[in-house]
Amino acid sequence: MMMKVMLVGTLACMAGLASAQTYVGAAIGSAKHKIDCSGTVSCDLRDTVVKLYAGQRVNEWVHAEAAFIRFGEAKLRGPAVFDDQLVGIDLTQRAQALALAAAFRHEFRPGLQGVARIGAAVVHGKASVRAVIVGGPADGVVVTASSSETTVRPYIGLGLSYRFLPNWNATLDYDRTSVSIDGDSNGVQAFMAGLAYQF
Repeated sequence: MMMKVMLVGTLACMAGLASAQTYVGAAIGSAKHKIDCSGTVSCDLRDTVVKLYAGQRVNEWVHAEAAFIRFGEAKLRGPAVFDDQLVGIDLTQRAQALALAAAFRHEFRPGLQGVARIGAAVVHGKASVRAVIVGGPADGVVVTASSSETTVRPYIGLGLSYRFLPNWNATLDYDRTSVSIDGDSNGVQAFMAGLAYQF
């Protein structure tokens, strides 16, 4: 519920920024969760990332940006031993974030801009575990559990944009933050391509 309220607030902020004659954008790409895969038999740390954002010019160099980023999920599978009992573990981690940042923009040449972002993100992480007992009297018994946590984490990004039409820009972005669940933290990063419209 808290994440939904924050998402509605961010979308309202984006609408307000758009009415202020600035820019809105969307990007898609590949995200990677920085999780230790030691001891696993299957480890898929990459997924599709989607980003929606809007920006408002503050001065010649600085813009204020609001963004919603869905980093997708990571999936790990491997064996574990609990009280001498072999267990097969499937772990799924998901992450999404609402970010507010200062975007420092510099025009290298007409139409080509670089951007560096620094700010904070409200990151919601969720981990789901499915355990299957192997062998013994409880062979085949399935146990499931999940845990989630919302924390405020540092957020940074780098990007390039190229204006190919008077109001349209093609963008390349790298964004990074981290996710924390039950005290365990790991980084999450994304490389994206997209489009931005300047009002």
